[in-house]
Amino acid sequence: MTTTNEIHDLMYQAHQLEDGDPAKIALFEQAINLADSSQNDRLAFAARNSLIDAATFGGQFHKAMAAFAWCLAQSDKQQTFTSLWNLLWKYKWMVMNAPRYPQIEKPQLEKMFTDAQERFQAYGASLRPLYRAMADNAESLWGEAKRRELLELYLSARRDSLADCSTCELAYEVGEAERFDDPATVIRKAQPILEGRLTCRSQPHGVLAQVLLSLVRLGWLTEAETCHQRGYRLIRTNPNYLWEMASHITYLTLTGNLSRALKLFERHLGWVINTKERAAHFYFLLAVWFLLEQVGETRKRPLKLTLLATFPLFREDRTYQVADLKAWFQKETETLAGRFNRRNGNDYFDRQIREHFDLKELAERVRLQASQPPAGD
Repeated sequence: MTTTNEIHDLMYQAHQLEDGDPAKIALFEQAINLADSSQNDRLAFAARNSLIDAATFGGQFHKAMAAFAWCLAQSDKQQTFTSLWNLLWKYKWMVMNAPRYPQIEKPQLEKMFTDAQERFQAYGASLRPLYRAMADNAESLWGEAKRRELLELYLSARRDSLADCSTCELAYEVGEAERFDDPATVIRKAQPILEGRLTCRSQPHGVLAQVLLSLVRLGWLTEAETCHQRGYRLIRTNPNYLWEMASHITYLTLTGNLSRALKLFERHLGWVINTKERAAHFYFLLAVWFLLEQVGETRKRPLKLTLLATFPLFREDRTYQVADLKAWFQKETETLAGRFNRRNGNDYFDRQIREHFDLKELAERVRLQASQPPAGD
């Protein structure tokens, strides 16, 4: 088999695999290495272009960023092996996800945002998807006023071929309603996705996690459990859904299903240990800290957990003191919050911690609701 055929074969194998399968990313990386060593720029570009997609939707976005930078540089040299439209489509993912890495400094992010806007304008494209991508991180980076400004620009900008799909745009509206603690609007807006009338590559996976808190606030616990079961089945094998997994753990914690929440923590701890995407990492750490806080209030005996050997507190006897685990997750969460806050120049992530622990009141309300006898008894 020639090198060219080997590269094509590796890429074919990769394309057969599901998002989240680490072998998919590994196969594209092998194809890239072969293409680079044989100085086949066309196939090196094609393999990286596919890697951007696989890594973005497979929980290894740092690899997507590196591959995208290489492809963009090649395109700027007028070695165009794909359409400019294709690169601009992927640039949206860079704008949305890069702020989730605190090691990327704010001026560097802002430079990237400006570059993306200039490229979209030169192409004649609407800035609508970029406004949405920037608005997604705007409150943490610049504050609420900037977020509102970008949201208004997004809503007023025209849709074109580079706009996000209507399902993703609706999911963003669901998130906006959730941001303002409007559970009834969250559920109303989410209905087309929850009912399967609108779907896409990442939905209903995300929305099924987004609506959990609102359903609990409304007291619709049967519906919440249904969404949890559906949502978990969709995301359980893909580490790209680390934030959603944190939401499922929090849902189980709020509804008193502590054993089930601990099982998800045990099963998916490897995702947070292996990820380099620090924002989702933060929310998973926070969800587990909150879980362990609730566990510690009712349990004094040690926990028996099967945790990864790479976990810093790993014990061969599988016996863990709740207080020790809680202290570790608290420290890690607060340390990561500090990194983001220093980069952003504000206390946004500290506020996220406080708001999450305010959910204790909701957990208590759910417990009281569960303890009340049915009407008429």
